[in-house]
This record gives sequence, C-alpha cells and structure tokens, in this order.
Amino acid sequence: MNTQLISLINIISQIIIFFSFIITISQSYTNKKINISKKIYVFCFSVIISVVINLLDKDLSFLIYSISIIPLFVVFKYILGQKNINSILCILFFYIMISFSEVLSYFIVKGSFNASLSSFYFNLKVFITYIILKNLIFILLLILLNEYIKKNNNILHEILNTLTNKEILLLITLYCSIIIPGLIRFFYERSEYTFNFLTINIIQLAITCILLFSYFRYIHFYKLSQSELTQSKLYNKTLIELVENLRVLKHDYNNILQSINGYIVTKQYDQLEKHMKNLTNEASNISVIESINPEIINQPAIYGIVGAKYFTANSKNIKFKLDVLTDISKIDFDFTDLSRVLGILLDNAIEASEKSDDPKISLSFTYNKAKQANIIEIKNSINPNSKIDVSKIFNKGVSSKKVKSGLGLWEVKKIISSKSNSQIYANIENNIFCQTIIIEKI
Repeated sequence: MNTQLISLINIISQIIIFFSFIITISQSYTNKKINISKKIYVFCFSVIISVVINLLDKDLSFLIYSISIIPLFVVFKYILGQKNINSILCILFFYIMISFSEVLSYFIVKGSFNASLSSFYFNLKVFITYIILKNLIFILLLILLNEYIKKNNNILHEILNTLTNKEILLLITLYCSIIIPGLIRFFYERSEYTFNFLTINIIQLAITCILLFSYFRYIHFYKLSQSELTQSKLYNKTLIELVENLRVLKHDYNNILQSINGYIVTKQYDQLEKHMKNLTNEASNISVIESINPEIINQPAIYGIVGAKYFTANSKNIKFKLDVLTDISKIDFDFTDLSRVLGILLDNAIEASEKSDDPKISLSFTYNKAKQANIIEIKNSINPNSKIDVSKIFNKGVSSKKVKSGLGLWEVKKIISSKSNSQIYANIENNIFCQTIIIEKI
C-alpha cells in the first residue's frame, strides 16, 4: 500500500513540476496567456511523462528527467510555438531548477530525519516531507525566474534574437558535455553513482549556465554599442548633408530670382515656363529635405538611415518622395532592427530603380486607426523586363542580382517574423515594386 501511495504522490509531484514550469515560463516570456486547448496538451504531456519517469526509476536523481528532453522540446517548439533557442534554454533552466530543488531538499530531509538515500522510498513520512519540500523549492525558484524574465523581458528577447547559429551550437555542445557523462554513469553504474557526483554535476550545470548567460549578455551589449555607434555616424552624416544642401539652396536663391527677372525683362515667357518647371522639380526636392527633420523623423536610428539613403538616391538622380504621417517614436518595433530592415529595403529600392526608365522611390510612414497599426510602405520603379517572383523573394538564396547572395530580403523576413506584431507583404503593379510593413500596436 505504501509503495502504491508513494508512486501516486511522486507522479502528482512531477505533474505539478512539469505543468507549472511550462505554462509559467511560456506566459512570462511571450506576455501572452496560453489558451485552454494548449493547456490541455501540456497537462496530458505532464501526466504521460510523469508516469513514464515513475515506472522507469525509483532512485533519487534529476538525471532520470533526461528522458523528457525531446518531449519537452516538442511541447515548447510545436505546441507553444517557441523558437529552437528558446526551447533549448527552457529545458536547460528546467534541469537546473529540478536538480537544485532535489539536492537541497535531500540535504534538509537527511539532516532532519537522519535518513539515507535508499530509505526515502520506504518511509512514507520521510518521502512525503521530501516531495513537499522539493515542490516548494521548485515553485520558489520558478517564481524568482518568472519575476526575472518579466523585468528583463526586452533584454532577453534582444539577446536571443542576436544569437548566431554558432553561438547556439556552442550552447547545445556545452550543455551536452555536462549532462551526457552523468547520464552514462547513472544508467550504467547505478550502484556506484554517489550523491556527491550528482551534486558536482549540478554545480557544473549551474556555473556553466551563469557563465554562458553572462557571455551572451556581454556579446549583446557589444553588438548594441556597435549598432548605436553606426547609427550615430549616420545621424551626424545626415545632419551635415542636410545643412550643406540648405546652404546651397540659400546661395542659389538670389540667382533664381535674377534668372526669373531676366526672362520677364526680355519677355521670353516660353523660356520662363520651362525654367519654372525645372524650379518646380527642385522645389519637390526641397520639400523632401524639409521632411528629413529630426522633429518629424523623431527617432535617431530611423532619421539616420532614411537621411543617408535619401542623399544616396539624390546623388544618383533618383526622385525620392517621403511622407511621415505618424509618430515614428511610438512604433512598437525595436528601432535597431527597424533601421536594419529599412536599410536593406532602401538599398534594394535604389539599386532596382536605377535600372528603370524613370528612377523614383517613395517612402511613407502612416497610421491605420482601423487596424491599430503603423504602416511603412516602400515603393520603387523597376525595369519592365525584370523577372521578380513576389511569392519567393523572401526565401533564402533567392535574388535577382547578377552576383547573388539572396540574404537581404531573407534577413528582413527573419527580423520581421521574430516580432509577433508585424508582417511584410510585397506586390508589383504598373512597374512599381511595393513592400508594405504592418506593425500592430501592442
């Protein structure tokens, strides 16, 4: 009877641990509540894996939880829709927490009851105390981790979004180098597997996790500082070129008045009409220059990149139209990422429009009240003979350039897809290539 009761208590304890961890961490990281159907899936997983663990093992060790690695990954990745790196980190944190709670509760119970490891499963009072203590410690650690994620959510998202494939591979390799030796010894030398070895294994896991997180945090802030430096350079360059253009316009002002007066005095009204058309075209450029204003484009990163690309287009005699009809600073999108996206899209627009008969680009920032979303639209003229498949342009390796990299638009799609509130669409109409970014309010 005691054995059956102990097994039941153990299964219930593990269900609580699995279910509470998966639901809590997923909701705190995504800032979204998990719907009831997904909660049912998670609960079913928790029941099944807890029963399997109880049937396979009766010894005290977090290593037996290793059979849940693949099922846990499936739950985080495919049921809850987390990224690969998020799923891996969640599993890593789970093992650190479960191992720490087991070791700490073991030492407390051992000191209180003077009980050996082998007697835990034969003394109901000792086992229930151990289980309650383990769950309380685990829940406490879960609450602390949950609060940390809530306070540092933006930083965590930024760190994970900037991780390269090599860094992710490093994380997995280090994790496996710690967990696999313990697994091998546990499953093949159970009789010689001492609690001291388990403790050392756990300390290794915790130290490695702390060092890795510190390293990735350092890398993140280094990349951020480099990005901010680049943005500052673009910002300053835009201001310098803007002042220089205004100086040229001021210098030309008197010449323009004198030329108009000359046509009027000599009564060359037909020539005056042509001259006025040219001046009208120049005036449109002046209106764009007026829009490239830090008070209108009121976000430094976006101001820097838009200004730089405008002057690049202008130097290539490409008409550039700019409309800003929203508060750019309130767009719910990381501005470092948004400046990268705009940089890639405007570079592509400049290159494509150069090959067209009437080179022109337009960039607009608007707000759609019905959709509660900011709309960024980039349009550029293209060569009528261009063969662009809009259904494939965001795929990796797809490019219309002679020297193909195919990473530009794929990188754009990757950045935008990493944000839950944004989408990008492309279409071609009357030799105008249009890309629309929709960023919903959070």
